[in-house]
Amino acid sequence: MKHLYILISFLTFTSYAQNLSTSKPQIDRGNCREGEDVEYCLTHKKQKELNAKLQQSQKSLNAFSEEKKEIDSVLQLVKSGAIEKGTIYKIPVVFHVLHNGGSENISNSQIMDALAILNRDYRALNDDKNNVVSSFQNIIADVEIEFVLATKAPDGSCFGGITRTKSSYSFDGTNGQNQVDAIINGNDVYRGEWFGDEYLNIFICGDLAHGAGYTYQPSNYFGNSMYNGIWILHDYVGSMGTSSELHSRALTHECGHWLGLDHTWGGTNNPGCTGGSNDPNDPCYGIDNCDYDDGISDTPNTIGVTYCNLNESSCGVLANVENYMDYSYCSKMFTLGQKNKMIAALNSNLGGRKNIWKSSNLTATGADGNGQLCNVDFSASKIILCPGETINFEDESYNNVSTWSWSFEGGSPTTSQSNNPSVTYNNPGVYSVSLTVTNGNNSLSKTKTGLIIVSGIQTLPYYEGFENLNSLADNKVLYNSNNNSIDYSLYSSNGYSSNKSLKLPNYTINDLSKNSIESSSIDLSELTSSDKITLTFKYAYRKKTSSDYEYVRVYASKDCGDTWSSRTTFSNNNLSSQTSSSNWAPTTDSDWTTVHIKNITSTFFVENFRFKIEMENDGGNNFYIDDINLYKGDESETPVLGLDNITEIQNFNLYPNPSNGDVTVVFDNSQAAKDVVLTIRDVTGKIVESHNINANSGSNMVILGRNNIMNGLYFVELNVGNQKIVKQLVFN
Repeated sequence: MKHLYILISFLTFTSYAQNLSTSKPQIDRGNCREGEDVEYCLTHKKQKELNAKLQQSQKSLNAFSEEKKEIDSVLQLVKSGAIEKGTIYKIPVVFHVLHNGGSENISNSQIMDALAILNRDYRALNDDKNNVVSSFQNIIADVEIEFVLATKAPDGSCFGGITRTKSSYSFDGTNGQNQVDAIINGNDVYRGEWFGDEYLNIFICGDLAHGAGYTYQPSNYFGNSMYNGIWILHDYVGSMGTSSELHSRALTHECGHWLGLDHTWGGTNNPGCTGGSNDPNDPCYGIDNCDYDDGISDTPNTIGVTYCNLNESSCGVLANVENYMDYSYCSKMFTLGQKNKMIAALNSNLGGRKNIWKSSNLTATGADGNGQLCNVDFSASKIILCPGETINFEDESYNNVSTWSWSFEGGSPTTSQSNNPSVTYNNPGVYSVSLTVTNGNNSLSKTKTGLIIVSGIQTLPYYEGFENLNSLADNKVLYNSNNNSIDYSLYSSNGYSSNKSLKLPNYTINDLSKNSIESSSIDLSELTSSDKITLTFKYAYRKKTSSDYEYVRVYASKDCGDTWSSRTTFSNNNLSSQTSSSNWAPTTDSDWTTVHIKNITSTFFVENFRFKIEMENDGGNNFYIDDINLYKGDESETPVLGLDNITEIQNFNLYPNPSNGDVTVVFDNSQAAKDVVLTIRDVTGKIVESHNINANSGSNMVILGRNNIMNGLYFVELNVGNQKIVKQLVFN
């Protein structure tokens, strides 16, 4: 019967959602806290839309009336003591992060911070409760509700209580059903419904149509479907990351609604309404909040506040503005009466609330504290570093990890027992990171080889035509920098005037995303303000359909990639007006377009300059890059491999290339005998070998021994004074 009930509930909700407007409403500033441009809560607006829908069906309206009677009858049992007090109600929680690859894809640490705040507030463990106005000190409630991460998905598989779904619906908050459907069909843990009578589903999004959060109060209208959850804006989750301390109680507020509470002024979303408005367009039209009641005897009547006004008494009595269900910036408490109402909701059959905390469900969802250690993983706050940078590592293992043992090759410290350590990398190189976690019974380990890249400082000119690479990993100057599942990779046919290029398989990407290729640092600090720098690259691209609207953006950074400045953007038909419905690839040189970036100004003439090329897709076709070239001077149609003003050194070449042994370097010196320095650098910029050569007039030949040089890509420089010529060399 359960699955039949779910089906009926789902179809009912679908019909309801499809009949609601999907256009984004105008922001209601009367529903915003002072100083904010986000409506703090949309719950009663959503409830009003639902009630309007219910009025179309007398049967549904009658059922809704019966539900109110049920919650009132259970509340009487709570007040009378018939429902035993002192029970700690544990609620399994799943955080579903719906993101599109941006800052809304918040960290595990931010989510854990939000969970800790939620439990602190509901158990009255917050220190600031001691500052509550004395009139309300004696009714501060320990609600005796705890929120516990679920560790078992609906199919029984082990997970960490967090799912992640990449979808453009993260920023389409006009219809919450679309957002939930995207999670059901695309999350990274379990594709299917996470039943609302088994999990408290919290949907973290990038947009909620001007709102910070909303939910629906207990009702069988939603049954046990997944839509029986809480929607919350990512920057109102926790007190860190994209959020802040001032936003950190929004989830406490919405959980109160999920457990049956109204706002302290009653069932509207407009605090501060005192009546008297004759304008139907005024959000306060027909509302006098002093006539409303939240049904809780120990929360005084109030019009509600949007800032911390501790003297609010517009309804003739001192208001409890420090209540979590008000809009003040100083919320600190629930009352004993509110606690009774929430406990009543958990002991009613409405919306499956009575099942969610039962011991059998806690076991089924892995919220009973016995979750197994089934995964070890971690992430770094940044993977492409400059020497001397400090980064943060975050443990993403689960579940019930009790000890951590980290090893950081090339880092300081080299080991750590912290769960989320900070590490400094001082020397150029490519370094691995290892983590072993235990839960007291067993342990798991993971090593990520070559995770951290500390780039040496490259010098001008920089050129990459990809011909001497077997994979992009062979070049440690360009990196995929978005950590997306689909990245740029080496394409081995039909580059520009060559075989190889870089390919983003855009044809296979169906949702909006941003995919970037980023350089390591390049030293421009010796340039003067009168110098000119040009970044040149070639691209090949087709739309899939004429309606595709995609972007390519080029960025520059003067601080090792911590911040980026846009240099140019081209999109839509400026990117390409041609279409191909097939999995497209360039076939001739005419398929390629050359881009010259001329606005890299003296602001960026620093030691740690970087550039980034970003593609934002919209369901279009593949995108190819070739002949990336950064050089001094005006634009050039041919690759610049050396400085133009070295006229005395000509015909510089080296062979064989690639080589598995000795390499012959040849060049002509058109002047009298001259001192030349021949240098070999690895991809991090570290000098591998350096030789002083007294170059004679005419042809010169130098034989370089392999000398235990490892396989890989290197740069051979001929340095004449402060100038140089550079060529790439591959040892295999």
